[in-house]
Amino acid sequence: MTALGIFLLVVAIALFIAEAHLPSFGLLAAAGVVLTVLAVIAIFDGNEVTVPVVVVTGLLVATLLGLGVNRGLRASRQPVRAGYEHLLGRSAEVRETLDPVGQVFVDGAIWRARAAEGAGPQRPGDRVRVQAVEGLTLRVAPAVTDPNDQGDS
Repeated sequence: MTALGIFLLVVAIALFIAEAHLPSFGLLAAAGVVLTVLAVIAIFDGNEVTVPVVVVTGLLVATLLGLGVNRGLRASRQPVRAGYEHLLGRSAEVRETLDPVGQVFVDGAIWRARAAEGAGPQRPGDRVRVQAVEGLTLRVAPAVTDPNDQGDS
């Protein structure tokens, strides 16, 4: 076991950790894989493990890291699916009369809602559209009636 091998392994682990926290698009992880292979070769000095086994294992780890980075990049390009932003523009069903405050059902949850300025009372079963999110209250307006609208909730 050599000090160089241990040092390379520590640096490789640091690169893997940095990859998880920095937008390097897999470059730090690739460098970590190379250092891991070199560290294993240096630590075992070719006595207990053969170089081809280490290289194949390194390629396998690199492939798995590459797949993980690819999935991460694809996920970062997806639209927001959590938080209030995804509710804007969604269709909701009135569950408790909005005059001006009541309840609506949207995305599988019941929300407190306030009718938009100038909108008359909305009765249970009416369709409304989410205009804004104000704290934990949705501001909604009557939905334009569209015979093709299947609803989003």
